[in-house]
Amino acid sequence: MKKSALIIYIAMIVVGLIGLFIYTNKSGTPPPQSVTQPVVEARTETISVAVANHNLEVNSVIKAEDYQIKRISVPEGSADKRFDVSGKVLIDWALKQPVAAEDWIFNGDLVEPGSDEYLAMFLKPGNVVYAFELDAADNYLLSNLKAGNAIDIYLSYSLKAEDDGSTTLISPPHAIRESRLKPLMRNKRILSIRRAKIVDKNGVEVVEKGSQLVVELKDYDVKMLKGLEGKSKVVLFPSEKGTPTEPGSAAVSADESWLISDDAIFKIPPQKLMTAEVNELRGQ
Repeated sequence: MKKSALIIYIAMIVVGLIGLFIYTNKSGTPPPQSVTQPVVEARTETISVAVANHNLEVNSVIKAEDYQIKRISVPEGSADKRFDVSGKVLIDWALKQPVAAEDWIFNGDLVEPGSDEYLAMFLKPGNVVYAFELDAADNYLLSNLKAGNAIDIYLSYSLKAEDDGSTTLISPPHAIRESRLKPLMRNKRILSIRRAKIVDKNGVEVVEKGSQLVVELKDYDVKMLKGLEGKSKVVLFPSEKGTPTEPGSAAVSADESWLISDDAIFKIPPQKLMTAEVNELRGQ
């Protein structure tokens, strides 16, 4: 009996030791860790959008009070980038489409001042966009005029006495002391100023010859200028009125206009008359 009890005690001790060993090994093993995937945030970029302060009509010219700029974040490559106006000042740009209040102004609906598309938007039937090319001596006009101002257009000439007592108009004038200015057109609206390249001459930045004043004229104005091309000198001055009272339609007074006659203004054989290309854009 005692021998049987001893065997049982030994067996219990062995089982206990085995159980303790197994428990110790399990408790020393760290529990498995759950694997968490890193969260990838969507990449964004900041753009500037122009928001209409009120309803803007088609063909309207944008003023400072018409819009405000807001900076917003959009997903990288977002379609909203077509509204980005970063680096642009929209004052005096025109609209090809209407924009409702609080809407963003779409880049594709903006027309840049001075472009052919911009000029054509404001032409009425019968009006002509006419570009005067400036000599270097006329570049002073670039500093004294801006789009929206008006110019007066004169003919520089002199009168030559003929043997029969008549006089012949000569342009350019053949002598300084006999030079005169004949008003041709007054108060014509400047639509755009296109500056030629700026170069450095002896340390001074100057504008090369070839700048243009783009002016709104009538058909009959252009016919007059075409008739004077070649053997004549046309000069431009800032208008005394500064801005057109009736854009593109003002004319000289009756006592200053040409006399109605079938006689040629210049006594030059037709084959000797010179022509020149003029940059024109007619309204539809």
